[in-house]
Amino acid sequence: MRIARSFASPSPALALIGLALLGPGLGGCASAPSAASAQEPHAMTRLHGNWQVGASEMRDAQGRQFTVCTLLQTNEGDRRFWLAATPAAVSGDLYLGLRSPDLPAVEGRVDRKAVIEIDGTRFSPARSQQAGDALSMAIPAAATEAFLDAFAKGANLVVTAADLPRFAQGADLQGSANGRREWRKCIETELQPARS
Repeated sequence: MRIARSFASPSPALALIGLALLGPGLGGCASAPSAASAQEPHAMTRLHGNWQVGASEMRDAQGRQFTVCTLLQTNEGDRRFWLAATPAAVSGDLYLGLRSPDLPAVEGRVDRKAVIEIDGTRFSPARSQQAGDALSMAIPAAATEAFLDAFAKGANLVVTAADLPRFAQGADLQGSANGRREWRKCIETELQPARS
């Protein structure tokens, strides 16, 4: 299966979700993205169970371009959940995000205390931030393998926040196997350094 790719900057109508932590979260990296401008790829390969996979291009603070592979699930009420991986040279962290009309209105960007649970196993993102109706989180590189293992074996994922007691959004992980396989293929083909 050919992974859909996105190169051009999305229009406002297509700028639905952002990896908001890519700006502040990677600020200490030599190749930090310039802003929260990594929107949902507007060319996606649609898979079973409302899952989609796509590769999109981003630019860092120095104007260098790199690829992001995104695994996205769409749900009712314009709710979305996604995972995004960058090349290892950019960051080893795993970026997660969701879009929800249930998030309270905020001005600008607000730090949050998000918690992710997969079948009762808790993961605490290193950073969480809300911008508009999107909540973005970063799983540190050291915890990425454990998180992805739980993600692959789990049935239900729920995101809550200690500072948002009435907020909870879930993602049904059953039926995600094909999406995960295609996402892994995207990472292997699009994010790995070219061999000479």
